[in-house]
Amino acid sequence: MHANFSTCGAGGWLAPTGACAAPAWARWPYLEPWVATIAFFVWIALYKTLECGGDVRAAIKAQLEGDEKHVRIAGIGYFIGIYLFKQVAPPAEIDWSCPSPGFLLIETAVGVLAYDAIFYGLHRLMHAFAYRLHARHHSSGPRVNAQEVLNQSVIDASLQVLTNILVQRRVPVWISSDLSAPRP
Repeated sequence: MHANFSTCGAGGWLAPTGACAAPAWARWPYLEPWVATIAFFVWIALYKTLECGGDVRAAIKAQLEGDEKHVRIAGIGYFIGIYLFKQVAPPAEIDWSCPSPGFLLIETAVGVLAYDAIFYGLHRLMHAFAYRLHARHHSSGPRVNAQEVLNQSVIDASLQVLTNILVQRRVPVWISSDLSAPRP
């Protein structure tokens, strides 16, 4: 088992001095999954609001009428998976000095494009070879709605998380900073 928490010479919650530029709260191993999850739900809420013609109240009502139990179960499963992964995977040794804003922008763009390219291929394979496992995701027919994005099988969700981990840990070396890529 691994500790999965970088001490990096800092004991407090404020930014340490010296080589470590990140405060302790930024090195909490579950910060990234929580930020990613909250951002995901913010985008779903925005999409749902646009789907309802900009009517926020209608979007909230439509979301509450959706499969709320499935979303809760999927969320619990997601965080259990992250917890288990962090128990068996070695933590990344990270240089906490910050990259330039331009480099961070390029790295983020390459990461998003790499994720989309890999997951697009996996999504097409699910259609071709495992549609029965994937059909839940397309249960409302040809028109994709916001609720359907969350309506996934465990296999779909697991493939998304594994693709995310792959991209974060194995982005091409020429574009990846020490902030996101583990050192060998």
